[in-house]
Amino acid sequence: MNSTDLRSIKTERALQGSLIHLMQSTCFSDIQTKDIYSTVLIGKSTFYNHYLDKFDLLNQLVTNEIQSFEKLLNHRFENINETSILIELYEELFRKKEEFLTLCSSKNDGINFQQLLIEHISAFVKTKIYKKSLPVPNEFVTSLYASSALQAIIWSLKLEEPIEISKFMNKVLLSSFKNYL
Repeated sequence: MNSTDLRSIKTERALQGSLIHLMQSTCFSDIQTKDIYSTVLIGKSTFYNHYLDKFDLLNQLVTNEIQSFEKLLNHRFENINETSILIELYEELFRKKEEFLTLCSSKNDGINFQQLLIEHISAFVKTKIYKKSLPVPNEFVTSLYASSALQAIIWSLKLEEPIEISKFMNKVLLSSFKNYL
C-alpha cells in the first residue's frame, strides 16, 4: 500500500477487494478499470491516484499476498517439525481464502500466482536441504515439496479442513524428508 493514511488504506483495500470479486466471475482481460472503481463507488481520479491501471492494481495485490505468504513461510520453516505451526499457516491463509484461491485459479496476463508461490516455497526449501546430500537432484526435491505444499494449502482452503490436511501433510512431508531437513 502506498500510504499510511487511513482513507488511502481503506480505498486500496476496497479496490483490491473489488478486483478479486470481479475476477471470480470475469476473466481479468475482460475487466475494465471502470468496473473496478464503480463497484466501490469511487471516482476515476481516485482510482488513478492509487494505481496506474488495473495491471498495477493486480501487481500490488499479488505483491501484498506474496509478502504475507513469505512471513508465514518464515515462521513455518523456523519450526518445521511443529504441526501447530503448519496449522497456524493454514488458518492464517484461511482468513484470506477468497483472495488466495481467486489469485491461484486465475492466469492473468503474465502473472501466475501459483508459480510465484511455488518459487517462494522452493527458495525456502533450498535453504533447508541444499546443505544435505540427496540421492536425487536438489531441484527435484524442492519442486516436489513446493508443489505438494501448495496443493495441500489450496485443498485445505477449498475443503475448509485446514487442521486435518495440515496434520496429514506434516506427517507425509516429515516422514519423506526427515533425513534431509
